[in-house]
Amino acid sequence: MKSWLIFVGLMMALCIPAKAEQVVVSVEPLRLIIAPLLKDVADVDVLIRPGQSPHYYALKPSDIVKMNRARLTLWFGLSLEPFLTKAIARLPSEQVIQLDKLDLAWRSLSEPEHDHSQAHEKGHEHHDHESSDIDPHFWLSPSFVRQVLGQVVKELSRHFPNQAEQISSNQQQFDAELIEIEKSVSVSLEEVRSQAFVTYHRSLEYFVAEFALNQQGIIAANLERNLSGKTLLELRKQIQQNNVVCILSEPEFSQVNLTKVIQGMAVKQVEVDLLGVKLSPDNANYLALIHTLAEDVHRCLNLDAP
Repeated sequence: MKSWLIFVGLMMALCIPAKAEQVVVSVEPLRLIIAPLLKDVADVDVLIRPGQSPHYYALKPSDIVKMNRARLTLWFGLSLEPFLTKAIARLPSEQVIQLDKLDLAWRSLSEPEHDHSQAHEKGHEHHDHESSDIDPHFWLSPSFVRQVLGQVVKELSRHFPNQAEQISSNQQQFDAELIEIEKSVSVSLEEVRSQAFVTYHRSLEYFVAEFALNQQGIIAANLERNLSGKTLLELRKQIQQNNVVCILSEPEFSQVNLTKVIQGMAVKQVEVDLLGVKLSPDNANYLALIHTLAEDVHRCLNLDAP
């Protein structure tokens, strides 16, 4: 009887599906581009949920547990998730993929923000930036995402050798979708490409370079301190001289001073979602993120739109 119970127990255990391998990523945009590669291979979990900012996040004990249990942890690097540095250092190096270590032409946070055409033309050159100086918002450029994933897929195949063929197939499918969204967004923004705009925060450089948009500056540095009358006049003068029609802002930053700057001016302000905060759970994918961003940018730059 006892042996029979043991046999039944073993059979029941065999019938329980094996728990899927888990990969942990730091932020939602990374989940949106990594999950398609690991479809039917591994579950992808994220540390910082949509609505939380990597600029102000504090790592929780449960996050440490999640990283320790994961087969693989993927993060960008110091310029995006400085709070992860110590926790990552405690993990075995073979369990970590750090994106800013990939040999790619990352944009620099210290590059002049106006020179997008030159940066776009030099997109295949390697830039040897310090880790903290690298602009991490690469996911806003579908073509750059393709470059990143072209290298990441090699690492994923090494970690999941038995599923390498599935990963390769997933990449080919996702790559085709990225090419398609790049083309469709380029067409949709064609009519507003020459319209001048400024951004609140330095985060749209990859998107601007990808689609050759007319960005005329970043104003956050002047707004994150007390806004004096002199600074207010200088900002308003900058906006008028450059024929700025739109300011693109982000929900995680205070809008109080920004409202003062454009008060009484024929300048639209549109909030853009760069982290997937606005995506509904049933439509939380990378293509939806880029499509929504393109729609918001078009609405801001289109003089006929409300």
